[in-house]
Amino acid sequence: PGVAASAMVLYLIEGMAGLPVLSPIGPVGFLHIFGPTGGYLLAYPAAVSIIGSLRQRLGRGFAASAVAAGSGALLILLSGAAWFEILTGQPLGAVLMLTVTPFLAGETLKVAAAAGIASGMRRFRRS
Repeated sequence: PGVAASAMVLYLIEGMAGLPVLSPIGPVGFLHIFGPTGGYLLAYPAAVSIIGSLRQRLGRGFAASAVAAGSGALLILLSGAAWFEILTGQPLGAVLMLTVTPFLAGETLKVAAAAGIASGMRRFRRS
């Protein structure tokens, strides 16, 4: 968890320094981090730390991996929504419809895929 969080912090520092790691177009550096998507980005270090910690505590099977990945995805989505609400002052319902709802189906698929890959890698390493 600590190494993963450190990697995400370095990723954000690269982006704030102006390297094109966050988006190849649009604002760069601090403008990108503190723009409308900043809440999602700033949640990455905490999310990967939580994912790693949960996976260590819960085990390495599919269900444990899905719970860990789902928790991280939820943290990222809610952080993005909170940040967007602060920036825009819109009501919570409208913010959730704009910043969380459109991503739920894709996040569910990504969580399932990540859990499948993580639990499958465990089997692959044993062979």
